[in-house]
Amino acid sequence: MSSAALRGHLAIRARIASVIGDPQLWLRIAAIVIGLLLGLVYLSTRLSPGTDLFQTIWTSTLGTGLGIQQWISLATPLILAGCAVAVALRAGLWNIGVDGQLLVGAWAATGVAFALPNLPGVLLVLLMLLASLAGGAAWALVPALSRAYLGVSEVVTTLMLNFVAYSWTTYWITGPWKTVEYANVALQSKPIPESAFLPSFTVGGVAIGVSFLIALAVLAALWLVFRHTHFGFRSHVIGASEEAGRYAGFDTRRAGVAALLLSGAIAGLAGSLVEMSTAHSFAPSLTDSTGYVGIVVAILAAGSMGGVMVAGLLLALLQAVGSALRIAGVTNGVVLLLVGLLLICVSLAAALPRDGILRRKRRPPPEPIREASQ
Repeated sequence: MSSAALRGHLAIRARIASVIGDPQLWLRIAAIVIGLLLGLVYLSTRLSPGTDLFQTIWTSTLGTGLGIQQWISLATPLILAGCAVAVALRAGLWNIGVDGQLLVGAWAATGVAFALPNLPGVLLVLLMLLASLAGGAAWALVPALSRAYLGVSEVVTTLMLNFVAYSWTTYWITGPWKTVEYANVALQSKPIPESAFLPSFTVGGVAIGVSFLIALAVLAALWLVFRHTHFGFRSHVIGASEEAGRYAGFDTRRAGVAALLLSGAIAGLAGSLVEMSTAHSFAPSLTDSTGYVGIVVAILAAGSMGGVMVAGLLLALLQAVGSALRIAGVTNGVVLLLVGLLLICVSLAAALPRDGILRRKRRPPPEPIREASQ
């Protein structure tokens, strides 16, 4: 083994050891497990008589090919929404407007599909994806500039723009893009061309959409960016302390604008992927509080891109279980309850070391050496 390969091998082993030995990681995992156990206890008291909770969970998720397919489909937008929030968090910002950016990204992609319906499928798909990235970033531009140059909180501006995006969506699907055929079914636009549909492939009897692979590719790209680029290092420093970022010579304003634009672009991409893979039309239902669940995904992941994937898959699993349990008499709010339990448990786990409850006892300082009496 060459010296370079040996150094890389040792670096990987050191990284794995540091992760495994991180008490914060295990504390967070324990909090998630406790939250899930509390949720199972609650669910067992709400089911109709004769319903097997674990059998229902298994058959609706990992026990069948259709369950796995639904799980992956639900996980795709949640992973991207979690990435969008995590990118902003890395720079010390909160993007609460993922839902609005998702809808505007899907709107931009839909506009390309309707304007250029005769393009070859691959070219049309690429243009729609690029348009969704640009649309989501454009929707985040005003909050980014307001935060950087006017000192306006991005929490307020991104949140308020969600409602504007919903109104914008309603205008287009009841006006320029309305369709009589679908008017009595749901509030949605006419369907996009079939050449814009994203395909899927079958592995072991499970249909996996290309949209899921795109989400994983975005996740991997972000991991590389934040681990091996100047942008990632700058975001980490500024996110930890804006004052430290200024002291290091970074332009904190430009860094914040760049982080929010990238966050908005990822959210916009999520909207186009949902539309092109499952919905096939532009509608408010493209997001079912995806952005707000994405905040929970990012918090559970503690900003880690690998954690975003795990948390996104976990919350998608909860959503799939909630859909199946509605048949067994459980209300729609059960998923929100389970998500809330997870968030509370993880928040408590994060607060314990910070507040000194789980800190190790410090040894008393040594007694001062007294000079021998003369």
